[in-house]
Amino acid sequence: GDCDLSDILASIDDQIEKAKEEALSRKEILDKVDKWRQAKDEEKWLDDYEKDENRFSAVRGAHKNLKRAEKARSLISKIPAMLDGLTTKVKAWEKERGVPFLCDKQPLLQTLEDDIVMRAQREEEKRQFREQKRLQGQLATEK
Repeated sequence: GDCDLSDILASIDDQIEKAKEEALSRKEILDKVDKWRQAKDEEKWLDDYEKDENRFSAVRGAHKNLKRAEKARSLISKIPAMLDGLTTKVKAWEKERGVPFLCDKQPLLQTLEDDIVMRAQREEEKRQFREQKRLQGQLATEK
């Protein structure tokens, strides 16, 4: 009886140790995921803010929003590097362990790749929009 119990306890200790190691190995990536998500939240806020026609009015606290927008732009400019770094870390983690890195029950690598594609599409749309406006401006001056 005692032998079985000590084996069980040793096994439980091993499992606890493995769980701690697993958590530690995921922590760095999850911290980076948090930063990336915060940056995405700021990006959404900035998009909404830039659509607000009243953002330049002299309402109370407007300077705080201007400052936040400035910080948000700076943070957003770092998103591509965040994505690259995260992708590299996740691939290394997955290669080392032979299993996908799940985050919110989804493979994180796929989530990152989806975001990269979506980001590229958005940039292309913005580029096309700017080009269209430029051409419209040219046409208007030619008339």
